[in-house]
Amino acid sequence: MNHAIEPITFTVSLSLSAHRAAEKFSRQQSNPRKAKQVYLNTLAVYAVNFYLGCLGFETDLENSESWNPVMQTLLDAADLKIKNIGKLECRAVLPDADWIEVPPEVWEDRIGCVAVKLSKSLREATLLGFIKQMPEKFFMYQLSSLEDLPEYLQTIARRSQPLSKIENPQNKEEATKPIEGAIAKLKQWFEGIFEPDWQPVELVLAANFRSPTHPVSGNIETSKASISRAKIINLGMQLAETTVALVVRLTTTATEEIDVRLRLYPARENYLPKDLKLTVVDESGKVCMEAQARRADNWIQLQFGALPGEKFSTIISLRDVSIKENFVI
Repeated sequence: MNHAIEPITFTVSLSLSAHRAAEKFSRQQSNPRKAKQVYLNTLAVYAVNFYLGCLGFETDLENSESWNPVMQTLLDAADLKIKNIGKLECRAVLPDADWIEVPPEVWEDRIGCVAVKLSKSLREATLLGFIKQMPEKFFMYQLSSLEDLPEYLQTIARRSQPLSKIENPQNKEEATKPIEGAIAKLKQWFEGIFEPDWQPVELVLAANFRSPTHPVSGNIETSKASISRAKIINLGMQLAETTVALVVRLTTTATEEIDVRLRLYPARENYLPKDLKLTVVDESGKVCMEAQARRADNWIQLQFGALPGEKFSTIISLRDVSIKENFVI
């Protein structure tokens, strides 16, 4: 018996901030039909922007035509600019639609189009898949799997990288210096205050793992005494866009000490790259502990206790590339 394979999709909750942006832009249109068009386009772009953020891609909403009130009036554009890659069209799909008509003004200057199905209540947006070319119209069955979108975007990024950037020996020296992220204030996580790059664990893992059945070992749920957050770490073009997910879980104890558990998962692959290291250093830069991935490891972990005000950093490294994340309890 043949079993139909369910396509991989990604559903985004359309928050109050998404509707506020859509309302703000639509109010600037005097034509009701145009106002509705702008509203739906804004929600579609918001959903794709959230998804790409979970994947670790850097977007530029402010310089996208879809976020420009003047261009919204002149065009039916729902583009999202991805830094160093190009413009990705984000077309809204109504609940009962089987196909999408693409306006002429977006046939060119686009690297592809993501189909975004909006629920009747406009509370959710589901990314259905994407196409690489921009035809006058396309049907839902013509969509490529959403699973293949990250690799497609990374391929474009590699093609657009200047040759001088690849061949210059100085770049190899610079690659050995850790790229540092902003300081994450962990104690604030218990108050519901999170840095933008740190997303709910279930969203990050669902957005990145190739298979919905990808094994995620161990308990990552949160309780009143614990909180978890995840961040996508991209090790860059030198390592063929190797991407991992760093999951931080904080748990309160009977004392003022906070239990910190760090886990590193592969993103878009079944296993972590062999010899990938997760290192914890203190404020002075002294190595406190380290874990190294072996062949066929699908996660590695470090765990320790820290007091309020204590600072530490994690360094994720593979060969000459390393990414440093800074934390304070």
